[in-house]
Amino acid sequence: MIGGEYIMTLRILTIDLEGDLDTNNTISLIKVVPKLLDLLDQKKISATFFVVSNLLESHLELIQEIQVRGHEIGSHSNTHSFLNSQNSLIEMQISKKKFEDAGIKVTGFRAPSYITANSHFEDLKNARYKYDSSLAVFWPGRYRN
Repeated sequence: MIGGEYIMTLRILTIDLEGDLDTNNTISLIKVVPKLLDLLDQKKISATFFVVSNLLESHLELIQEIQVRGHEIGSHSNTHSFLNSQNSLIEMQISKKKFEDAGIKVTGFRAPSYITANSHFEDLKNARYKYDSSLAVFWPGRYRN
């Protein structure tokens, strides 16, 4: 409360779901995400989970559970490869199709490591995403900043 008035603030929570760092493992998804979902439920917090679509093959039920619990699913590409002029549109389109085929509607996109191609916004439009969450400011040295 400031000066007798309640001030509403908007807080946005996003979580990137991808394979474990520098491996093909997904142990963190199996061990952490169910606990995280319980905590978010307990605190009545909703979030957007930007998910690499190749995880659908081995973790479809977990990703569906995220959506069932009221969280938004966004695309974090298909393979979590850095985007460039050769793969950007393909990564976006394949990811969107995989989610749609699984019955999961995605409207948002976040580039892996926030690295985008020069054609990023045109590719987003062509892949039919409604919004992008790839532009951000980080501490020096993080994500090639």
